[in-house]
Amino acid sequence: MSGVDLLGYAATVLVVGAMLMGSLVRLRLLNMAGAAAFGVYGVLVDSMPLVVTNAIIVVVHAWKLISIARHRADLAVLPASGPAAPLLRRFLQVHGAEIARSHPEFDLDRLDGPGLAYVMRDAAVAGLFAWTEDRGTVRIHLDYVLPAYRDLRCAMVFLDHQQAGWRARGLDRLDCPPAGQIRRDARRAWGLLRPHPLPGGLVAARRA
Repeated sequence: MSGVDLLGYAATVLVVGAMLMGSLVRLRLLNMAGAAAFGVYGVLVDSMPLVVTNAIIVVVHAWKLISIARHRADLAVLPASGPAAPLLRRFLQVHGAEIARSHPEFDLDRLDGPGLAYVMRDAAVAGLFAWTEDRGTVRIHLDYVLPAYRDLRCAMVFLDHQQAGWRARGLDRLDCPPAGQIRRDARRAWGLLRPHPLPGGLVAARRA
């Protein structure tokens, strides 16, 4: 197999991989990389239609990514009205399968007086957070963000909003699920293996 063939297969992998992305930003980035690789492949096999088509695709994706970067999304944290609220129950029903995979220990009905809050993106629900407070520790039971919004650091917006109130009540330790959005966002913000410190000087507790 020649190097040209390998490049064509690599481009195919990138384009197919883009289709599997839940995040729109990642989808466009990966698809743009695949189109660029196909463009180079088109040059090597002397196929101008392939070159022109993929050059257009690269330009369109770049333009869309610039538009996304320039758009200042309105991110806000709003309290949920209670465990029995219809919107909350509907959210958990619709996204229950994925929540069960990422937060297998989460059971809202077993929590005693949980805090509940949505992260909103342009007035749409982007994520749901549930937590309890005890002995100086905030225990996060659910920090779920919809795949389309996972590039926006919704968890960091939630923590920035909550941390002043938590610290005022003497809560300075944060226990969060290892597979939840808080640790993912923290890793993106501060490095792959450095999820500490969290906003406001909160210290991440080690979950047993």
